[in-house]
Amino acid sequence: SLLSKAKALLYPTNWAEPCAVAPLEALACGTPVICSVNGCMPELIDERTGVVCRDYAEMISAWDRIKSIRPADCRQSVETVFSQRRMAEDYVALMEKIMNGGELDQAPGYGAGRSSIEYIYKPGFFNDLRLRLTGKV
Repeated sequence: SLLSKAKALLYPTNWAEPCAVAPLEALACGTPVICSVNGCMPELIDERTGVVCRDYAEMISAWDRIKSIRPADCRQSVETVFSQRRMAEDYVALMEKIMNGGELDQAPGYGAGRSSIEYIYKPGFFNDLRLRLTGKV
């Protein structure tokens, strides 16, 4: 009830989120997601279901962009990607790949090949001071 009535879910992860359950629940309720670019988020969220942001300023401006997102598109994305049929077919394909080709590469496949975390920088005294002293947020 709470998620289905929300304008959006704000999900600013500063780590390589491998499986974002809260955003999936929001999408299933028809609620768009505003998230960081880290981990699996770019694979889950697209222009039909939310906004993937690289910094705090993009998160603030994302509110204007979610107004055009339809709840039905959010729900459909979860039904398409995480349907029982799709997941079963993907598991069968994976098992066939293992049986035919042997061991799989164990490196995480999420994150679209990025090698580092992109921290969401929120302007403020302590973040500004930390950035000036250490060069990172």
